[in-house]
Amino acid sequence: MINLWPFIHIGPLRLASYGTMIALGTLSGAILLYFRAKSKGFPQEDALNALIYGVLGMAVGSKLLYIVQYLPQIISQLDTIKADPLSLIELLSSGFVFYGGLIGGIGAVLAYAHKYQVPKLELVNVLTPVIPFIHGFGRIGCFLAGCCYGIPYDGPLSVVYTQSIAAPRNIAMFPVQLLESLLLFLLAFFLLSYDRLAKNPRNLGGWYLLLYGVIRLVTELFRGDISRGFFMMLSTSQWISLMMIAVAAVLLYKKPELLSTDQTV
Repeated sequence: MINLWPFIHIGPLRLASYGTMIALGTLSGAILLYFRAKSKGFPQEDALNALIYGVLGMAVGSKLLYIVQYLPQIISQLDTIKADPLSLIELLSSGFVFYGGLIGGIGAVLAYAHKYQVPKLELVNVLTPVIPFIHGFGRIGCFLAGCCYGIPYDGPLSVVYTQSIAAPRNIAMFPVQLLESLLLFLLAFFLLSYDRLAKNPRNLGGWYLLLYGVIRLVTELFRGDISRGFFMMLSTSQWISLMMIAVAAVLLYKKPELLSTDQTV
């Protein structure tokens, strides 16, 4: 498979594939959230406003964690930065880390719930399936742009980048972004189905944290990009995944009466 799409051309317009997929995913997620809130009798305005808060929180959090992970590279290039301070902007102008975005997004949504006295758990349950749905579009954007690329792999469905913002060019690699995108869409489908069929579907957030933690633990093994931070043979995202799974275990263990939807932050 040859990849040639870091940019999408629509007539005279030249759009970055990653940003376009993020925008498409956010719009699609907002539509899904609107109808989901309506079907559950949850105020659609609160659901959509919380999504806006969450998206802004994700943008800030994902950039902050990217900067933290990139600190060794920044330190190694201090002489260059001192000579040309604008080079620091270039170093940090691209790159986001999803887990930082997830933490920032959750914080922003909870802040919205606190500010406007919206029932916390009802809001979380309405929003949760939308998160992997939007994220799935984002991973397609990663694939098109050539970031978050996979390990060298010369087998079926391998991808070769001839244009890319980050991936090595003209080397066959495993399309890990598409694998994670597929798993994210399946996760969104599972959460929606569980919410509809389960007798007491109050803990969608716990299921999301558990299952995405497992997904990310596995897909990280097929990542080939090295600027992700490592400690004791595990990447930063794998350590966060383990912590997320531990938090999910606690949430899923809680008795239903402890998760009353009448609670607010």
